[in-house]
Amino acid sequence: MVAAVVRLVVAALAGVACEAAGVGLTGAAVWLVCRAARQPPLSALVVAVVLVRGLAVGRGGFRYAERILGHDAVLRTMATIRGRFFDALIPRAGGEYRRGDLLGRLVSDVECVQDLLLRVALPTVAAISVGGIAVAWLATLAPAAALTLAAGLLITTLLLPTAAALSAHRADAPLAAARADLTARAIDLVEGMEDLLVHGSEALAAQREQTAATAVARLERRRAATRAALACGAVLTQLATCAVVAWQTHAASAVVLLGSLAVMEVTLPLRLGGERLGSALNALTRVRAILRTPTRPAPPTTAPKPPVSLRFRGVGYTHPGADRPALVDIDLEVPAGTRVAIVGPSGSGKSTLLALALGLTHPDHGHVELGGANITAPLRPRLVSGLPQDPAVFAGTVRANLELGNHQADTPDLWHALTRVGAHDWVRDLPNGLDTPITDSTISGGERQRLALATALLATPDLLVLDEPVESLDPTTADAVLTDTLNATRHHTTLLVSHRLRGLEQVDRIVVLQAGRIAQSGTHHDLLATPGHYRDHYLAELDPHDSRPLT
Repeated sequence: MVAAVVRLVVAALAGVACEAAGVGLTGAAVWLVCRAARQPPLSALVVAVVLVRGLAVGRGGFRYAERILGHDAVLRTMATIRGRFFDALIPRAGGEYRRGDLLGRLVSDVECVQDLLLRVALPTVAAISVGGIAVAWLATLAPAAALTLAAGLLITTLLLPTAAALSAHRADAPLAAARADLTARAIDLVEGMEDLLVHGSEALAAQREQTAATAVARLERRRAATRAALACGAVLTQLATCAVVAWQTHAASAVVLLGSLAVMEVTLPLRLGGERLGSALNALTRVRAILRTPTRPAPPTTAPKPPVSLRFRGVGYTHPGADRPALVDIDLEVPAGTRVAIVGPSGSGKSTLLALALGLTHPDHGHVELGGANITAPLRPRLVSGLPQDPAVFAGTVRANLELGNHQADTPDLWHALTRVGAHDWVRDLPNGLDTPITDSTISGGERQRLALATALLATPDLLVLDEPVESLDPTTADAVLTDTLNATRHHTTLLVSHRLRGLEQVDRIVVLQAGRIAQSGTHHDLLATPGHYRDHYLAELDPHDSRPLT
């Protein structure tokens, strides 16, 4: 961070030197033209010619130094901010913020903070410095004209940027909210198009999206009108100031007149800087709302030695704003090397239990232990890995997706992981095997689940967490994927959540959650012999044409 500050200071000095060289170049060039018109000896012009050339070259060099150092400092700073922002998004995603709003904060708001340094701070330092030097120099020649120039600079350096900042600050909040709403509606329209078509509601959804777009356009036009008025004010101030300076000096010196015009030109971008400042203040507020998420304690430096066990001791949890607890007095142990399945109706607390196991949230009372250590932070990837309900497939090759689990895995390791999850033959038959490009739309649901499971296994985690690994798959594919999943996790500490009960015969223990409490617990055979949720739903899932014995 210190290196970024040093680069930023040097960039600011280079910016001052660049703008000063530009003003000096204008003055020197005007003097050279006026003097050359009198046809003096060439020796009288040598110094001015060298000065013009030097200032021209120096201006470009200083500008290059300002841009490269300024952008380097800002990019270093933004890398830190974006990292903190991503960390803060983990507990926020799926919470009180919509995905479109989070996307807007991540892209436009964080970029707006970047503008504070590049387009507000650096130009302001340069304009104030050069303006002060110019006023001081003019005061030695024409004090009255110096006061006029100072007044004009005050308007373009302070008053107009302040007006632009206040206007942007007032207009940006509703505009940002309207853009977030438009983004969210556009995402919902694209991703939910199939459901909308089924229900015949695509026209209504499109109308709502168009209404949001109209609201954004109206706010944009209003802000553009204000921006145009301020731009006209800046140009008129520049012309008026130079006209008064020319009148006060009786147009005696073209250097004074055009030099004043060049100085005023340096300050004109500050109006845009003021507008960006107003927007950035709102952006800072929204970014701080995300970054205010309490920092979680770092995971313990010493990881539990495998194999590890997972244990819930008197755990209770209530979601913020909920009127009833999601989990109540959960006492549950997943012994090392065993597989425990969590089943139950929707809303029974299964996903909450997984979030607690992963350290993504903390219980209101009780505690969760992994290998005897209390979980106080999100768990490290090498300590825990898993399979979400809808795993993502990243654009790239099969190999690239698998290496997300372990970038040090060699080709035999990749094939072994694919064999464990029953995906070896599928990948082998692809045109280029492991190096075949894939996307989320070019592979089936079962292939996606198997690929994600292989990626999780490559991480060699001590605890494997599986959240609905066969959700949304057809029965035949679901049976095959669940069978391969349970075969791959044999003798591996595994916590599995599933709505589908067929195929869970292989797990070591099944826990039934109902209304946030443990209603039943035991092996498949124990629960099948006991009336309750598991027996009822397991029998309901059986195929009436299935001739296999009930076991």
